[in-house]
Amino acid sequence: MASTQPFIPAWDPEAEPGACRVSSEQVGHMEDFMAGNTGADECAMLLTKPVREAASQDAETMDDAVFAINSFINSSASTNPDYQPQMLLLIKAIQKLPLVEVPTPKLDEDGGPISLGDENERVWEDMPGFGHLWGDKLRARQADFYDNYNSTDTTKAATVSAEWANAIAWSARLVSLHDPRIAGDFFLYFTSYSISHVLEVKDHPMFARELPAAAMGFRHAAPELLRLCRQRRQTDAKYALYGTDKASETEARGLESLWTGLGGYSLERWDFWKSRWQALGTASALEETNRTLARDAVGAMESAERLFLDIQ
Repeated sequence: MASTQPFIPAWDPEAEPGACRVSSEQVGHMEDFMAGNTGADECAMLLTKPVREAASQDAETMDDAVFAINSFINSSASTNPDYQPQMLLLIKAIQKLPLVEVPTPKLDEDGGPISLGDENERVWEDMPGFGHLWGDKLRARQADFYDNYNSTDTTKAATVSAEWANAIAWSARLVSLHDPRIAGDFFLYFTSYSISHVLEVKDHPMFARELPAAAMGFRHAAPELLRLCRQRRQTDAKYALYGTDKASETEARGLESLWTGLGGYSLERWDFWKSRWQALGTASALEETNRTLARDAVGAMESAERLFLDIQ
């Protein structure tokens, strides 16, 4: 079903190089695709034309052109959550494009190595720099949320909450592509912060503002979270998925922990999360929007459980 929300390209024509500075023509190609006027394959070919042209010049120019496209896709996807499925189709179409050789020498104007061609990455199959760039943007979104979630400007607080939820949704969708060249499990660790704050700490100050982000992690990556729990994966991310054997944020903030098990992912923790979402889904103290998100998270968890049963 087509979105009822308008697509808003994350584009600043006055931006410095490396900050979504694609051309107005590239923006138009993206808008045509999002409007359903062109297909993913056509959009991919048109959107990446400047990279093919830059390849005939020098490596640094080509590097800038690739960076701008990666930045444009990531920023536009996190700004337009309703259009994220189309963005995934576009990424897959770009990966199928013919190989573009990186000119040599692979050095910038200061004589340093450029990002293209690192570890023999191929343009476009390996989407060089894409995941690294999104990781930087994700950290920035997280910092903005933590700095402003309790702002006295309620509009600002609501905005950063929505932006953080959209960023987590995009991260979860990328991990669900099962392509480590695009995104690895590292991105789910950001989701784990939100899960801990919302489900594992009593009266966490971020609870109401961060609940949508935690729910997006389950909505779009419940099978991946269950996989990590089945593997009993550990993470060294500070405060993420703490336990009786791992320093917790509750200790730092003087808050009460609801989770009393060990640190890291586990099936016991998965069951605890599910019980917490179930309770939140019927909690009269919550707004109906958040109760719906909680019930949706339970549904996503149950679907993931059935998926694993089917493949055993």
